[in-house]
Order: sequence, then C-alpha cells, then structure tokens
Amino acid sequence: MIIPFIVDRVSLYYKNQQEKQKEIEAAIEKQLEQDRITIKFNPSDYIGRKKKKKDKKLIDLNKVVDSDDSN
Repeated sequence: MIIPFIVDRVSLYYKNQQEKQKEIEAAIEKQLEQDRITIKFNPSDYIGRKKKKKDKKLIDLNKVVDSDDSN
C-alpha cells in the first residue's frame, strides 16, 4: 500500500519537472528565432599558408669529405 503523502509529493515533483521542461523548450524556441550570425570562412585562407623560414645555410659535402680524409 502506497502512503497518500508520498503519492502527493511524487505527483507534485513530476508536475514541477514538466513545467521546467516546458520553460526550457520555450527558451530554446526563443533562442532559435533570433537572427544567427554567419561567419564567412574560406579554408584556402588557412590551408597552404606557410610561415617564412630563415634561409638555411648550405653545407658543402666536398669540404666535409676532404677534411675527413686528411686525418
């Protein structure tokens, strides 16, 4: 047997939950009605863009090999 006091509290709890759900749904609908901001995105502006690198020094392998042979 279920105690009537508990039944009343449970029904009140679920009514409150249902009201909260309706409020949330209304807030979502209101938010969706507002104008959306569109951001233009062009991937080519970001893809393929490389940073400039400093000139790398070239190593003359002939000098390296010649210096090893003299030892």
